[in-house]
Amino acid sequence: MRNNNFDELVANPENIKDDPLNRPFLNPETIAEWNPGPTDAPLAPVLESFARSLLGDYEIIFAESFDLSVSDFLPSELFDIETARIVALALDRGLPLNQVERLIKGEPLPGLLHVIQSAWDRFSSGEIYSMYTHEQKTYEEVVFRRYLELQSEMLISEQTQLEKKTANQLALEQRKAERMAKKIQLEKEKDERRIAKQAKAVLKQQEDSIKQAEKEEKARKKTEQAAANLVAERKRRLKKEEDDQHLAMLQLKAKKAKDNHQTPE
Repeated sequence: MRNNNFDELVANPENIKDDPLNRPFLNPETIAEWNPGPTDAPLAPVLESFARSLLGDYEIIFAESFDLSVSDFLPSELFDIETARIVALALDRGLPLNQVERLIKGEPLPGLLHVIQSAWDRFSSGEIYSMYTHEQKTYEEVVFRRYLELQSEMLISEQTQLEKKTANQLALEQRKAERMAKKIQLEKEKDERRIAKQAKAVLKQQEDSIKQAEKEEKARKKTEQAAANLVAERKRRLKKEEDDQHLAMLQLKAKKAKDNHQTPE
């Protein structure tokens, strides 16, 4: 599509040719940011060949437009190989012709843009460029697949490291929990021994108290028995004394009676 056939193509859209590369045009914001980069070195052979063919077409137009013998400047001052490389890179990228014109600072010679568009239409629909784009697409797919593989390997490596770190952390926490459980168990056993010791001491104290109480009870009973025996002995002694006194009194009475009986009146 060019300026001089725009109205005709609008009226007959069926005549619009498909883009051989099927590349959508970029919006102006994206285009304005695009930079072809250094062009002082040759491009890929296919694009370099197209750039040099453009330079040849330009030199023909220049020769047809100017008398080289009286020209004050050289053809390369308007359009050189580096400019042709910029055009090749821009068209290969899918930029429209008006953006290509902007990149090369305008049309150097009248009709050159038309020649560029025609040359690109022929070149881009040819087998060589189709093979080149296929190779580029294949290369990009390979690079992209490799990128995905590297990303996958990186993710797997990160996941492995994360799992290893998690496993180490879990193992550390497990060991920490085991140490804590062991410490708790030791404290529990220590408390159990302390409680058992205290219980044993209390039990011994109770046993000692019982023994002491039994001993005291036995001593009390012994004392009571001794006291009872002493009282009984005293009672027997008093009873004996009373009996002895009563007997002595009876003997005395008997003696008096006897004496009275023997004494004459």
